[in-house]
Amino acid sequence: RGQYRLTDDNIDAWVKWRLAQHRVADGEPFEIQLADGRWLLVVEHKTPSGFTVSNRIDITARRNLEQAQRRSAAFLHAAERVAQIGSFEWCVETTEVRWSEQLYQILGMAPCSDPLPTEEIARRFMPSEERPRFLEDWQHFMSGSGTLEAEYPLVIGEGLLRTSHWIVEWVTGFENGLAVAIGTVHDITDRKLADAEMQRAQQRLAHVGRISTMGEMATGLSHEVNQPLTAIATYAQALIRLMDSPQGADREELREGLTQITTQALRAGDVIRRLRSFVKDHTVHLEPTPLNTLIRELLVLAGPDLRLNDIRLSLSLSTVDVIVNVDAVQIQQVLLNLVRNAIDATLAMEGGERDVEIRTVLVGDQAEVSVIDHASGIDASVAAKLFTQFFTTKQAGTGLGLAISRSIIRAHHGHLDHRATPGGGASFYFTLPVVRRAT
Repeated sequence: RGQYRLTDDNIDAWVKWRLAQHRVADGEPFEIQLADGRWLLVVEHKTPSGFTVSNRIDITARRNLEQAQRRSAAFLHAAERVAQIGSFEWCVETTEVRWSEQLYQILGMAPCSDPLPTEEIARRFMPSEERPRFLEDWQHFMSGSGTLEAEYPLVIGEGLLRTSHWIVEWVTGFENGLAVAIGTVHDITDRKLADAEMQRAQQRLAHVGRISTMGEMATGLSHEVNQPLTAIATYAQALIRLMDSPQGADREELREGLTQITTQALRAGDVIRRLRSFVKDHTVHLEPTPLNTLIRELLVLAGPDLRLNDIRLSLSLSTVDVIVNVDAVQIQQVLLNLVRNAIDATLAMEGGERDVEIRTVLVGDQAEVSVIDHASGIDASVAAKLFTQFFTTKQAGTGLGLAISRSIIRAHHGHLDHRATPGGGASFYFTLPVVRRAT
């Protein structure tokens, strides 16, 4: 095309020249592209009388479609390779199965191999304990149950364990009106490993946050433990004096003194037990938990700081207690962080109400927990950065508390945010999905 610049005016001469040079056989169809980009299918042959007859068909649309299909196929192949997604199609009536090249790659099979039936895939590539689940899911899908979507482990090669995500759907009219199962197999091993590492990092960060919080609350907690210890010492000394007195100790007085010692020891022990449970490093474990009970148990840790700073905490809990599926320690960490922020905001304001409130309400299928203060509120310039890591308005703050809290609530499929308190102050709130109402 570039050399001859074929056009409608000179194409006849060029074709005759090719015939004369025997570069194309008489009557043999061939395709040529003109200078304007059009493609022609040309058939030239000579009649017995010596005339040259030329038949031409414009095949530009067909060539453009073929080129688009080649580009589409190349793009799909590259996309599957990059995303590590293989695909397949299976026709019910003809039992014909086709696999993409990437599916062979995921399964570690040669592309020249025949596609395998699902039973053989289960036998060759899945751990024995997972095969029944896969085959049951496949049978359920075959019964016409819509979409199959699940994760299955795959054992590739010499025991290499991978994780695959399958999506299969029925498509009609794809192959001459026949029902065809179209599916993808996504190797998500790297993503699962990254997610697990991210979760471990978040757990370590949350643990550091809890230890930091306890360090900041050390004064209040030491006072909380010192009070029962002082009471124990006082009662013990009184009992010794009674026993040493000439009149001797009355049995009821001894009982009362020992009862008080026991009570105060249990009180101190409860603080220490909850403190140890709160600060220890642990694997996140979600379990159904009554929300109101979880909040009331927090008072053992939050109470000392509130009393030390002469701030009153009130609970406005929903009359209908609900069950939420949570890691109790992590949710209490979020609550404690919000309560301590409310304490700091209250102390920073001269005068005003020295009250903090924890409120729970039901909003559809979500439980909303709010920590409300009546301090000076949040400046607009600060509000946009509140949940940014390492941003803090406190002189000795780490800037991690709210960022960690938001990541914890997100991991629990909830949302953490703030709004202004009517009359002044700030309300930080988070939501948690409700599993059921408590009986």
